[in-house]
Amino acid sequence: MANDLASLLFLTNLGCIDHNPWSSRPSSERSPDYVFFDLDPTDGTPFEAVIELASVINGILDSLAIKTFLKTSGATGFHIYIPLEEGYTYDEARTFADAIRRNGARKKPPA
Repeated sequence: MANDLASLLFLTNLGCIDHNPWSSRPSSERSPDYVFFDLDPTDGTPFEAVIELASVINGILDSLAIKTFLKTSGATGFHIYIPLEEGYTYDEARTFADAIRRNGARKKPPA
């Protein structure tokens, strides 16, 4: 684990620090603190389509009274973060995200 400034700078210089950090703490690495949807457009897809998809997903989560945090990512992407209570596994988080994805696909069929 890189836990000091010199180590972080060294790894940054090598270009090997992922911008998508591990979503759990070292003390509970098998239990994610959050799940997130990383919405990035393909070539030729307008940013408005990403916003529309984010709105559909956020609407589903809102209807379930699930607290979300929204943020832009990069030049044309969007993230929807969902904090999780302690104890969920990565498989459970993935299953949850997939259920939301499938529900969203039913609400907004591909163009």
